[in-house]
Amino acid sequence: MQPVRANFLPHPELARRRPLLQDYLAELSRAITPANFLSISGAHVSQILQDMFQHVGADEGSIWLLDNPKTHLIVAYNSGPDAETIVGFKQPLTRGIVSMVAATEQPVVENQVFKNAEHSPNLDRITHKTTYAMMVVPFYILEHLHGVVSCVQLTSITSEDGRPVLVGNEPLGFERSDLDSFRKGIGVISQLIDFRLFKQALGWV
Repeated sequence: MQPVRANFLPHPELARRRPLLQDYLAELSRAITPANFLSISGAHVSQILQDMFQHVGADEGSIWLLDNPKTHLIVAYNSGPDAETIVGFKQPLTRGIVSMVAATEQPVVENQVFKNAEHSPNLDRITHKTTYAMMVVPFYILEHLHGVVSCVQLTSITSEDGRPVLVGNEPLGFERSDLDSFRKGIGVISQLIDFRLFKQALGWV
C-alpha cells in the first residue's frame, strides 16, 4: 500500500488565537531555568538522553542552559556518576568549547580535546578526570537557543617531559557520523520539550 499524505488544516478559531498561544509559550520557555529544567523535561527525557549517550559511545553527557543574563552556561543535567558535583557548574560564555558552540550555534566533534587550548579544564579539575573526546550541539526550545548539549569520553593523563601522556588504553573517540546521530537525537529531545510546553499552555496535562 502506498503511503498517503495527511492533509490536516488548522482550526480557524485556533489559528486566530495563534499569537496569544505563541506569546504564552514564549513566556513559559523564558521561565525554564537550570533549577527547574528536570521537572519540565520529565523522567522519560532523561532516559532517552542516557540511551543516546550510550548509543554514540559516550561515557556521560550534560545539558547546559544559558543563565538569565546570558553570561554563563550552567549544567542542568548530567548522566554520569559525578552528577551531584557537576549539576550547577557554571562556565563563562567567554571560555571553553561549549561556550563557543553556544556563541556560533555550530556543532562540534573533536578528539584529543585535552590538547586543544580552547578547551576549558575547569570541570575536569573538579571531577579529577580528563576529557578525551567531546561532541557539543546547540540546544533549542521553541526554536530559540537555550544552551548546548555535550557528551564526552573520559580518560586519565600524566605528564612526561612537560607533555600530556595518556594513562591506559586510548578511547575510541567520536566520528562525524556520531555527531550526526547526536544532533538528530537532541532535535527529538527539543521537540518533546516543546510538546510538553504546548500541553501545559493548553492545560492538557
